[in-house]
Amino acid sequence: MSASGGQGPRKVTVQIRHNPGNAPSVDQDEAHISSTQGDEIEWICDAPGKDFHVRFNDKSPFQQNHYHSKNNRTGRVKSDASGKFKYSVEIDGKILDPTVIVHPP
Repeated sequence: MSASGGQGPRKVTVQIRHNPGNAPSVDQDEAHISSTQGDEIEWICDAPGKDFHVRFNDKSPFQQNHYHSKNNRTGRVKSDASGKFKYSVEIDGKILDPTVIVHPP
């Protein structure tokens, strides 16, 4: 049975907070996305123009494993991705390690 009028892909926005002299923080320690919907993530920093880097060190649920302030959208999650994916957010050499959780079909 198929559902009509599916939701389609969602863009999940993760807000990065710049905390001068300390590690950055995010508004979602666990960002939840769906592999069946082809969701994507966009990282936005609360300090406009501030450089940040996002890196999936082990395995990425997306096509790339590294993003930054000028390339901050992942594109659709891989259709076969599932589980928890730790990533690092770096600003001014300070690092935070939140998680992306990809829900399977």
